[in-house]
Amino acid sequence: MKKIYDIIHHSILHHESICSVPQDAEEQDIRHAIRWVMRDNPNIYWFSHQYHFDTSAKTVSFIYTFSEERCRLIQNSIDDVIRKDFRLSHVQTLKDIEKVMYVYKWLLDYCNYNIYSAYNQNIVSVFMRRNSVCTGYAKAAQHLFQLMGLNSCLVFGRLNNDKNNGRHCWNIIEVNSKHYHIDVCLGDTSLEKTLRQAGAPCPLRIGSYNYNCFCVSTHEILKTRSIEDIESLPDCPQNLSLKEIEQLSELQVKKRNDDRGCLLTNFGSSADIFLSTKDKNTVLKVFHEKRQCMVEYGFINHLTECRHLLQHNSSLSDIIHGVVAIEQSTPIVDLLCSHYYHPTLHSLLLMTVDITKGWLECLQRGIFYRDIHICNIYRSTDGTYKLGDFGSCIYTMQDTKEVVGNQWFMAPETYLTGHFDERSAIYGITSVLYFILNGMRPPFLNDCDKDSALQYKMEGRPLPMPSHIINFPKATAEKTYELICKGCAYHPSERFTSCKELLDFIMSLLTDSQNLTIGLQQSHLNEVFLHQKTSDSVIKGNRNYNASMSETVEEIATTAAPPPLVITEDYDDGINVEPEVAFIDRDGATEVAIIDCDGATEDIEDFSPTVLPCPPAPEKTITSSIIHEIDNDSNIDTRKSSQSHTYLPKPKKVGFWERLFGKKHYDSVYSSIFAPAEARRGKHLLIQIYLHLHEETERIEKLAAETDKDTERRDYIPLQCKLKKDDTVDIMLSIYGEKLLMSQKKSLLWQGSFTKCSFDWLVPKNLVEDEMSCQAVLAINGAQVGEMSFIIQITEHPKMLNPEVFSRQYKKIFISYAHQDEDKVKMIAHASDAQGVDYFFDRHYLKPGAIFPLEIEQYIDSADRFILCWSANAAKSDYVKKEMEHAMKRAFPKVKPIEKAPLSIYPLSIEPRADELPDEMRDIYNFEII
Repeated sequence: MKKIYDIIHHSILHHESICSVPQDAEEQDIRHAIRWVMRDNPNIYWFSHQYHFDTSAKTVSFIYTFSEERCRLIQNSIDDVIRKDFRLSHVQTLKDIEKVMYVYKWLLDYCNYNIYSAYNQNIVSVFMRRNSVCTGYAKAAQHLFQLMGLNSCLVFGRLNNDKNNGRHCWNIIEVNSKHYHIDVCLGDTSLEKTLRQAGAPCPLRIGSYNYNCFCVSTHEILKTRSIEDIESLPDCPQNLSLKEIEQLSELQVKKRNDDRGCLLTNFGSSADIFLSTKDKNTVLKVFHEKRQCMVEYGFINHLTECRHLLQHNSSLSDIIHGVVAIEQSTPIVDLLCSHYYHPTLHSLLLMTVDITKGWLECLQRGIFYRDIHICNIYRSTDGTYKLGDFGSCIYTMQDTKEVVGNQWFMAPETYLTGHFDERSAIYGITSVLYFILNGMRPPFLNDCDKDSALQYKMEGRPLPMPSHIINFPKATAEKTYELICKGCAYHPSERFTSCKELLDFIMSLLTDSQNLTIGLQQSHLNEVFLHQKTSDSVIKGNRNYNASMSETVEEIATTAAPPPLVITEDYDDGINVEPEVAFIDRDGATEVAIIDCDGATEDIEDFSPTVLPCPPAPEKTITSSIIHEIDNDSNIDTRKSSQSHTYLPKPKKVGFWERLFGKKHYDSVYSSIFAPAEARRGKHLLIQIYLHLHEETERIEKLAAETDKDTERRDYIPLQCKLKKDDTVDIMLSIYGEKLLMSQKKSLLWQGSFTKCSFDWLVPKNLVEDEMSCQAVLAINGAQVGEMSFIIQITEHPKMLNPEVFSRQYKKIFISYAHQDEDKVKMIAHASDAQGVDYFFDRHYLKPGAIFPLEIEQYIDSADRFILCWSANAAKSDYVKKEMEHAMKRAFPKVKPIEKAPLSIYPLSIEPRADELPDEMRDIYNFEII
């Protein structure tokens, strides 16, 4: 057992996904070892007893709640709390018994007891979230005791007269060679009723806390509970005297010197979130720009006393310094990340009711709340669900067509035209319900990739039944599906006419949903939604901000599911748990089906106007008049249009603040490709590429047709970029068969209206390929921003066919180079930075202590563009060679066709030039000479 314990302890501590155990290990041995590893190590918060034991291979697979990167950030915040809030250096100067009292009082003062808290089976809920239940308190106390050299262990049992018969957790602490029971949680005076029901004769209240369970004997603690494994625990023969407790209770707990506590999250696009040291129920939203702070404060101040909206604390807000103080509540995605939390259909419907009421509260104050998605929903300490994040709100009298929100939750008419009204809100609210009921996936992602799923949504295809209602009773499943289909109907006219009608329908369904549990698997969902940065942009209040919501569900939807988990039983149910939440039974070996939670991540982006669906087989391009009709009639049959037209999103107007402060004017510019769908061997192939404004669409189509009668538009939704006058746009067109056939580069200067370049290429008579992959790469002032790829068929009898197209903006660029060439290469990094493109340029990216090979491979794996800077120095560099080899695994020609490759390679030849080009690329890629 000691050997198994050591193996598992080492694996979990080092975040290993799998380990081998001795051949004679049994399931019971693994369960026992994991239980005691976790009881002995409260500092392990990234593992929640979720594992799978392969009895034949004798391996144990672990599923972690947080990634290693996320753990580093969490650990920094926990260390900050212990150093500056707990004041560890001061506490270590106290006597041992005083240290125990200090921990007891500090935890009760710092943290709230809250059954609606997230991650409350580990120390994160206490130190970072300041809301927990008994296991969180006990583990936090044990961790602090260990830091001060005091021996402590966890104890589990059940409180007397608990109607839910939930497990309860506390500590045994050793002080001066004596052992005592100490239950920090029941020191909270809000739990006096529970204490009485458990059998305590009367609360021993001194000041603000109860001391009935502070340093007491086993005999005393048994008056209020039972104890599991009592024979294995140290004997606690006596109580600490009342006189000593009274004297110790006078010990003063020190406070943090700063108003701003630890960093809760820095993944927000417009602000960072800190804990407030002045009020443990408040967080401080510190904005990067004061103007955005004023916008949000204006709305949240206008929405005071709304029960279903997060409220602000005006006394702690500091608008001059960009700080808004907001009530601290639990994001529902954090709850859904907690392995013990299993909502029922009933609780999800109640959530839907609350957020609908929250939206109506905004409407009653003359405000449209537009940014409806799962990351903007919170649960308060009283169990009420609330909407938060008001930076995207507008007043109802404003006439705006901005596209705001998250593409997976916004209504099609909002996505396509910016139109938003009450029925658009109904779509968003119902989409959140669908998302959770579908295993934390948007519609269609169960069966296809992200782009196709988004396309199907915008086509108005019937929504598949959510995966988690299939096993409901037939009548309930049908009615739930009816609710979703009516709320998420493609045509606004087919949705509920009002939020009131939506609420009435939900109320009719509530009675049938009491005991229907939604069996989500929560591991790593926090990584999926909250904790990774993204370079996508979201349009908010006439400004572009990096998306605050991220790291997506796409790979969760497409990754094969791991084997079933066993979840060991060390956790507590909390006290007086709400009846609508169904917890996993821990009395035996519980098997839980995983919903593809291996921690893989992709972007669930907030809307960016450059990321749009590609409707299949377009026959003609939408005109300005059609767009105008959609803008002014929310009931128009947009489904028919989406199946037969190409949508050009209208560019957003220059906002008031930009006009006021005279910022540089950027045009929303579209890049459109015109080329024949088919070509003949021995004939000229003409490809035209235009840069143009939205209102110039029809004109450039006519010009392209006049130039080449066989041409057709090669992009359904064109690549969009931001250009200011005199910006240089380089266009590199490459044509591939089995190898590179042609590569040409041309440059355009943007002067505020349409401009074009043409590529004329003679298709070889001896060409053996039946189709060619064409790729046009756009670079603005030297920074590559995106590409458009398409296929041209080779035939002797060309016909006009509707081609498929693949357009994408680059999100992550990896720059590979030899260190001796840094001065020649850094201009590429600077250009990428100026365009807001995420890039890897190792001097900028790598941090002290980083594991270079691992960090580099991970970044290449997540990048979509690899720029190779080839020189005499690079040819001698083993690092460049390894980076190039790793990149080739994800790029053309290893991955065919070229438009399906997750990574595209762009090689440059720089001075001092190498004698030879890399063998792997010589016949495949064109090396641009710079």
